Amino acid sequence: MITRLLPVPGTAALFIAALAITTNVSAAQAATPHFRSSQGQLVLRLHNADGRVQSESVTPLAAASTVVCDAALENPHYSGGAESVIFKTRVTCSGNGLSIVQVRIRGTLGSICGAPPRGGPAQGPLVLRATSDQIQNVTVNGGFTTYYTPMAGPGNPKVRGSGWYQGDVSGKIVGPPGIVSDDPPRAFSNRVWVNDPR
Repeated sequence: MITRLLPVPGTAALFIAALAITTNVSAAQAATPHFRSSQGQLVLRLHNADGRVQSESVTPLAAASTVVCDAALENPHYSGGAESVIFKTRVTCSGNGLSIVQVRIRGTLGSICGAPPRGGPAQGPLVLRATSDQIQNVTVNGGFTTYYTPMAGPGNPKVRGSGWYQGDVSGKIVGPPGIVSDDPPRAFSNRVWVNDPR
């Protein structure tokens, strides 16, 4: 006798369980992650500079598309090419049903300038040095897309001076058209000493 498993309505999270998201997935559902309902979702996970998932945003979709995007935040550093202290956020997306999604990443870069590098990260509030707000197309099942804070190009400020720096980002998937999602909590880099060689 052959037993046939049927998809269970309302189990859109099953496919995502195979991509290491296990929230609200029972043991029985996780045993059959290749079955899912006709409802899909877009997920954006924000990773801090240590690689851990710090927050995520989930947007339900009426269609069966399921796309998971990971935004990995790097620590601030001095870039000789940009002649500025910068940090990068690299976004990759994987899934099915969509070939491209639009991802919006907002970043801020702050510093405590003049604090000595010895004794660990300087404490106290950061002074805002640069912001960024970018929407870019990210190819699903393709390479990464890089977001810069501060943004590259003429007219954008350069951040100069040795000191303790920290970056943070928030993000959401804003396309294809009709996508509505709230900004998740921010993801933070480590507070690191950056030496400006100039």
